[in-house]
Amino acid sequence: VTDGKAYVDENGHLVVEDAKESTITLDKKALGAEPIPESAGKATFVLAAEDKDATLEGVTVGEGDKAKTLTDKDKSVEFEGNSAKFTGLKDGKYSLEETVAPDGYTTVTKFTFTVENGKVKDVSTVTDGKAYVDEDGHLVVEDAQSGIVIDKLALGATPIPESAGKATFVLAAEEDGKTLAGVKINGGTALGEVSKTTFTGNNTQFEGLKDGKYSLEETAAPYGY
Repeated sequence: VTDGKAYVDENGHLVVEDAKESTITLDKKALGAEPIPESAGKATFVLAAEDKDATLEGVTVGEGDKAKTLTDKDKSVEFEGNSAKFTGLKDGKYSLEETVAPDGYTTVTKFTFTVENGKVKDVSTVTDGKAYVDEDGHLVVEDAQSGIVIDKLALGATPIPESAGKATFVLAAEEDGKTLAGVKINGGTALGEVSKTTFTGNNTQFEGLKDGKYSLEETAAPYGY
C-alpha cells in the first residue's frame, strides 16, 4: 500500500518511487504589484484539501521558526500573512481562499488548483481584484485600497464654480493610537504616522482608510459660500 509508485525491478529489488512534493509561494501585493505596507497588517487565508477523504498531512505552512507541519486530522488550515510558502502538497485538488484582506484593502480571492507530479496546474480564480500566476510560478493577488470620495456642491447639487476656489478640510483619526499612515489623498504620496491632515478641494478621494472612526471638518468654505 503506497501513495507513490512501488515495483520489483529487473534485478529483483523492491523499488519505491516517491511522489514529488510541490512548493507553492503566495504573494499578496497592492495594486501595481507593490508590497502591502506593514501598517496595513496581514491578510487571512484558508488552505483546504478538496478531494474526498484527502487531508493536508505532511504539508508545511510557512518557513523557519513559524513553520507548521500539518497532520492527517487537518482537512484545512487558516493562517495570516501577505507572503506564504507551502511545501509537501501531494497530488490532488486544493483551494486557497483569502477570507480577510489587510486593513484598508478590499480584495478577497479564492484559488482552486491541482497538484500533479509536484507541479501546480489547472489554476482557476474567483476574485474581485487581480489574481494570477507569475513567471516564477507564484500565486499573486493584487489588492486595491478602499476608497471614499467627497463632493462639495452648491445648493441644488450643482458644482462649485472654479472662480469660487476650493474648500479647506481637516481629516482626523479619532481613536487613540490610530493614525492616517498609508492614506492617500487624490492619489498623492501616502501619509506617514500623523493623526490628522489638512487639504483643499471640492472633489476629493481618499484611499487606504483602515477600519476605525474618523472626522472630516470643513474649516473654510469656497469664496461666497
